[in-house]
Amino acid sequence: HSDYDGYLADVADRLRGHGIRVEVDTSDDRMQKKIRNAERVKVPYILIAGAEDAAIPPRIQAKVARKYGATFRVYEGHAHFLIWEAGWDHITTDVATWIDQHLSQAAARSA
Repeated sequence: HSDYDGYLADVADRLRGHGIRVEVDTSDDRMQKKIRNAERVKVPYILIAGAEDAAIPPRIQAKVARKYGATFRVYEGHAHFLIWEAGWDHITTDVATWIDQHLSQAAARSA
């Protein structure tokens, strides 16, 4: 490993201290391989829509979700400004559950 490993670990620790997720790759792989490996990392996305959204109809939002491989949820009785509408707390609870599930899956994969 390189003479910079200690320095990199220190920088990573300082970033973590600010709540930033960081990973240091100290492998002997060439830079191109490190870049290819990093490009394989997938971040989960969720796209939420109101069933009565006239500004961006759910059928359009579904296409966007498919394009990016996102989870897609449609909420009946809601329009475009979901968090300003009655019942928004149900949506935030649903999204928080989705986030918790993905964090649990990521933790299980890295264990």
